[in-house]
Amino acid sequence: MKKVKKNKKKNKSTFIEKLRKGNRPMIIYVLLVVTFSILFIILTNQSWFEQISNKILSGYSSISSSILNLFGQNTTSNGELIQSNKFSMQVKKGCDAIAPMILFIISIAFFPTQHKKKILGIILGIAFLAVLNIIRIVSLYFVGAYTNEIIFEIVHVDIWQIFFIVLTLFAWIYWLKISYLDKTKTDELG
Repeated sequence: MKKVKKNKKKNKSTFIEKLRKGNRPMIIYVLLVVTFSILFIILTNQSWFEQISNKILSGYSSISSSILNLFGQNTTSNGELIQSNKFSMQVKKGCDAIAPMILFIISIAFFPTQHKKKILGIILGIAFLAVLNIIRIVSLYFVGAYTNEIIFEIVHVDIWQIFFIVLTLFAWIYWLKISYLDKTKTDELG
């Protein structure tokens, strides 16, 4: 009975040693991503950032209104407001995709790989998330214009938020897969 306890104790200490040594880069990576994400989210919630955020929101509103007009919606954009005879909506803070973009950028920036891959991944990822956000805004306009307020809120809060988070995670995992496969191929060749 005592031998079993010693083995369990020995296995436990070995596990902790492995965790400390083998996963150190992963633990550091997670800590950096979490710390810098919190820092940047705090910074983007400062009053001085509101001017930047308002320009981003106005840009989304203008682009979305232009796309809606391609579908014959006769919308106008004034600042963050998209309006027509059928429906009006304001693109507010939180609808700017800044938080997922920050998390995406930081997750790639601290990943141990070549800078070229990081820069390309960040540029393509941010473009993807911006286009996704415009699709979200345009689709929300259609939902608001052609359904009721309850359905609009469900699509806005329950469906699109989850979908956006999942697609942001998918984009990051896709980048990881491509970066890792390229690294593996390079390692095999070199």
